[in-house]
Amino acid sequence: MIQTLIMLGTVVVLVFVVVMAVLLMFKAFYNKVEQGTALIINGMHKISVRFDGGLV
Repeated sequence: MIQTLIMLGTVVVLVFVVVMAVLLMFKAFYNKVEQGTALIINGMHKISVRFDGGLV
C-alpha cells in the first residue's frame, strides 16, 4: 500500500514538473511585439510575419 502511494506521488510530481517546464519554455520563446511593428520569423522552409506576437 505504501509503495503504491509513493509511486503515485512520484508520478504526480513528475507530471507537474514536466508541465511547468513546458510552460516556462513557452514563456521563454514567445515574443510579443508592439503595435505598429512586425515580427519576422525565419523558419526552415518559410518566412512568417506576425503583427501580434509569436513563438520564435
